[in-house]
Amino acid sequence: LMPYESFFGALNDTRLDVDRLAVQFRVPVGDVCERIASLRQPDSAAPLAAFLRIDLAGNIATRVSNAVLNIPRYGGACPLWAVYRAILNPGRTLAQRVEISPGRELLFIANTDLGPTDAYGAPRQISSVMLALDWAEGRDTVYGSSLAGRPAIPIGPTCRFCTRANCQHRFEPSSLGLDS
Repeated sequence: LMPYESFFGALNDTRLDVDRLAVQFRVPVGDVCERIASLRQPDSAAPLAAFLRIDLAGNIATRVSNAVLNIPRYGGACPLWAVYRAILNPGRTLAQRVEISPGRELLFIANTDLGPTDAYGAPRQISSVMLALDWAEGRDTVYGSSLAGRPAIPIGPTCRFCTRANCQHRFEPSSLGLDS
């Protein structure tokens, strides 16, 4: 559905606009995000991207973790990540400029996938997806351009391993010995 050459060309033409790519290739935004994360090949200029899919309960269903972002294996990630905010805004792509550690910024792009329903009245399977790119690669995308003048939001990996003290969103104590 998304052959490498044509998809990579469209990715550059749209400046990584996941909504336009989803329409162009007639696939859900979540499939586009997952394809972007799988593009990186040894001799490719494709962006290096991490990918995350969560279910409605916040459980991590799919993860492609790499040098861009280390996604937790167990439990949830930082509640400030865009993937959790996207669940609250179904059908709308959210972009977030974040600072994961001092001097290290990322671009998060998140959207919600509304799966099909089995029958009238049956609940839909709902998931939220997120791409993470290094800010240096993400600043020239359609999302990076809109966030360029804004400061990055300080985030952490998970509450247990976050170095940010006094975070009002912390839901469990840090194992790093910080005051919460």
